[in-house]
Amino acid sequence: MLLKGYFKGYKQGFISFVFIALALFSLTTVAERPYFAQRPAKANIPDHLLEAFANRFQNARHVKKAIDANRRHAAALFNSTGVIGSGVGWAEGNQAVVKLYLEASASSAGLPAFVDGIPVVIERTGTIYALNVGCGQNNSCEPDNNVEATTGSEPALQTDWHERPVPIGTSVSRAYGYEAGTLACRVSGGCHAYALSNAHVFAGRDLSTPVGTNVLQPGRYDGGTNPDDAIGMLYKSIPIVIGTDPYFVDNRVDAAIAETTSSMVGVATRSDGYGTPRMEPLAPAAGLNVMKYGRTTGLTYGYIEAIDVMINVAYDDLGEQVALFKGQFIIRGNGGTSFSSSGDSGSLVVASGGADDRRPVGLIFAAGLDSNNAPISVANNIEDVLTLLEVSIDGDL
Repeated sequence: MLLKGYFKGYKQGFISFVFIALALFSLTTVAERPYFAQRPAKANIPDHLLEAFANRFQNARHVKKAIDANRRHAAALFNSTGVIGSGVGWAEGNQAVVKLYLEASASSAGLPAFVDGIPVVIERTGTIYALNVGCGQNNSCEPDNNVEATTGSEPALQTDWHERPVPIGTSVSRAYGYEAGTLACRVSGGCHAYALSNAHVFAGRDLSTPVGTNVLQPGRYDGGTNPDDAIGMLYKSIPIVIGTDPYFVDNRVDAAIAETTSSMVGVATRSDGYGTPRMEPLAPAAGLNVMKYGRTTGLTYGYIEAIDVMINVAYDDLGEQVALFKGQFIIRGNGGTSFSSSGDSGSLVVASGGADDRRPVGLIFAAGLDSNNAPISVANNIEDVLTLLEVSIDGDL
């Protein structure tokens, strides 16, 4: 009886200890969690895309049929004058469609109204450019040399020098060339930590930067200096083939990693961002609410307009060095705003709101304007990025 009472008291004491420990852990976690930006109360997404996303599982068969049609006919459609992209979207009337992205001045004569029974919708757009900021976009090769290494408080801007470990979504670049892009996030491969961004950010638009070259925060265009501001060294970049023949060119990602440490690169955005991305990727879907935090435009919100996109992207300011990409997705900013701009290249796109909040979806690398001067952004599928670089995202569960 005494032994039984002893074990009963021990059991009650142990349970009490567990509850107290969990309570203290929760309080500590909340107390240490920084404040992050307030989300918009309601996303400004067209009703037909909201409906498409809400019914995405019921519509899966129709979307797959449209994807099959797009892939079957995209190469032939690209031979039509003025076609720079194609993808799968959702139109009013609750139907999947193939979207053709056509140069603003090009004629649509001869383009089909349907492919394999799927309606074709034409979207007119200008040239799509890779998005790092540098001399060409600003007509100046004078970087910001007024960088101050301050500690103890958060700097005013994403372009400023940040105390190590640096937040994600801030300015980065290779160690030479007056350029800057965005630090996407920290990733890991085995026991190694890496910083993720676009290949054209870490290795230059021509991808000529050798492995082992320092990566700086802030980027050179924002006043970063080598080696004082180094946060890592270029470790791997995925080659990009310049060319637009869909039968021979199969670019999937514009991505690179720099070897770093957890003391150099953190896992969360600045306090005016969305916080820490989650580890498990999410497949892009038409109508999905998304957000990103980048060097130039900070925290922005938008929605996915088209998936399975094949599109031409210019890697020089004259639009002569053009690379065809497949398997991309297109984003529009809420209310016609810019989701991304020059210098936001490399920003991590994550889901916004709901059970999938902050799950990574893509990697921003390009943008342009449609015929109404409304901005569109182009992103790699994050699952392709992680697979080709053989890494996983460091973040929340």
